[in-house]
Formats: sequence, C-alpha cells, structure tokens
Amino acid sequence: MSSVQCFADDLKGIKIEKSAVQVLVDPSHQLTIEGVLTASTKWKINQQEVPSYGFSPHTYWFRLKIPQSEFDWLLDLDYALLDQITFFRVRNQQVLEVLNTGDQQSFVNRPIQHRAFLFPIHRADYPQEVLLKVRSTSSIQMPLALWPNKLFFEQDQYRFAEHGIYYGIVLVMALYNFFLFLRLRDSAYAFYVLYVITFALAQLSLTGFAYQFIWPEAPEWNSRSLAVITPLIVVSGVVFVTNFLKLQHYHPRLYRFVYLQAVAGLVLAALSILLPYNMMIRYGAALAIITCLSILLISYYITFKRAHKYAIYFSAAWSAFLIGTV
Repeated sequence: MSSVQCFADDLKGIKIEKSAVQVLVDPSHQLTIEGVLTASTKWKINQQEVPSYGFSPHTYWFRLKIPQSEFDWLLDLDYALLDQITFFRVRNQQVLEVLNTGDQQSFVNRPIQHRAFLFPIHRADYPQEVLLKVRSTSSIQMPLALWPNKLFFEQDQYRFAEHGIYYGIVLVMALYNFFLFLRLRDSAYAFYVLYVITFALAQLSLTGFAYQFIWPEAPEWNSRSLAVITPLIVVSGVVFVTNFLKLQHYHPRLYRFVYLQAVAGLVLAALSILLPYNMMIRYGAALAIITCLSILLISYYITFKRAHKYAIYFSAAWSAFLIGTV
C-alpha cells in the first residue's frame, strides 16, 4: 500500500490529515528500515485525528509522503516526551537520510535545538517519503504538522510569546505570594508558592521548555521528571489546602485523610526516581485525580456546613481550576 499524499496550501503550514499517515506496529522491536520498506501489506491507514496509542511497549512506525516543492520543509512533532525517535527520508525505497533524537538524548544532539522535535526536509523536485520509528515509555502521541521552513519560525515566535505570557503570570503569582509571606508571616502563602512552582515545573517539562532551558544535559532526569514532579504537586497542593482551610484545627479527620495522600505523593516521588516511568506516571496521575476530587469535595463540605467565606472562595477557585485542567 502506498503512502497517502498530503498537499500544501500555498505557503501555509499543513495540518497532516489522519488518512495521510500510515502506521505499522512492531511488538518484537526487530524490524529494520529495510524490512519496513518491504512490509507493504502490514501498513494501516491512521484513523485518529492525532495518532495516539497510550502507554505501549511496542515500537511504532509512521509513514507519510512529502510533496515536491521549491522550498525546504520542517516536519514538526510537537510532543516532547517521546524517548526514542528515528527519522528516515526515503526515495524509491532508498534511504537518503537518517536522524536520531528523543528525550533520552542530550538536547544539543537534536537536529534542530527546539522544544519540539523538528526534522528538516530538503527541497526536491520529486515526492519524498518520511518514516518515523518511535518507541517510548511515555504515551505514544504523534501530533504532526508540515511547515515551510521559514514560515515555521515566523509563526513560532507567536507561540513562544504565548508561553512567555503564561509563565510570566505564574512567576508574578509566585513572587507576589512569596513577598506576602515575608510580610505577613502566614505560612499559607509559602505553601501556595511551593504549589505554583511545582505545577509550573510540570508544565515546563510537559511542553519541552524545561529540557531546553533548565536541564538540557540531563536526559535521564528529563525522562523521569514528570513522574517525579506530578506527585510533588499533590504534596504541595495538600499542604497548601490543609493550611488554607484550617483542616488540622477544625476537621482533624479530613486532615488525616488528605495527609495520607500527601505521604503517598512523597513515596511515589521517591519511587519514580528508581522505577520505570510508564508505571509510576500512571500512579502519579491517579493520585492527582483522587486528591483533586478529594479537595473539591472537602471544600464544598466546609462551605455548606460552616459557610466560611474563605471556603466559599476556595471552592469557586478550585472548581474553575479543575474545569480548566479537564
């Protein structure tokens, strides 16, 4: 089965349609590029808007065709957590170029040093095929886009500015509450700063900014960072909430209930340094969901039982936060 053609719309970035990508699953991890190029009967047309296969132990191959053009292309794979990616550029069953990358390699080894995985495709007066071999302990997700080289970097400035505004707001929130803590000596502000910092670190890790700017020479830590940071968000969130809602003083049973979740978060964070990412990230995510729902129910319980103003404000804010997260 031949690859499905995708077409450019003038000089705009191409959203690669789901049917333009073909998928080949290799449970044995034994297939080579030579074997893949001859395995035409095993390819399947992708049926998902964004190819996604969850936490899978298999190796995945993806294939698409690049149209002939008078300008250079960039293939944009905007999911920063993939461990091992091998890029093949092919013409008439002959491999023209091979590139290796992934978040288990040092950042400086990427073909283009960018938070996403970018693969340059040189201009050609003939169609080219691109194959991507992917294996990862993280979720297998493949949000692919094809850009004219120059246009990508022009548009990326706007995306970078959007991220900058977001993280700038987060930094201002952290600094503001830190100065309130220094002024008022109320520990709730300090715990909130801790929560904001851990949450921001998780977002930086998920989007690839942390690997690009904070720990580019630490691939081992980068591959585990999200699994470690996620339960630490639970810990910092629980400490902040119990302090803010005064659970230890007014509701000792509820305090012990959420305190156990904080202890579980510390244990998971420690284990995530040693145990496989794909196992620990599931436990961390499950604990985060349980804790968020627990905090929401507890805040509403206090709101309806005692009608404290601080509980009312907190319930409204936490509800908005969870809706936004979902």
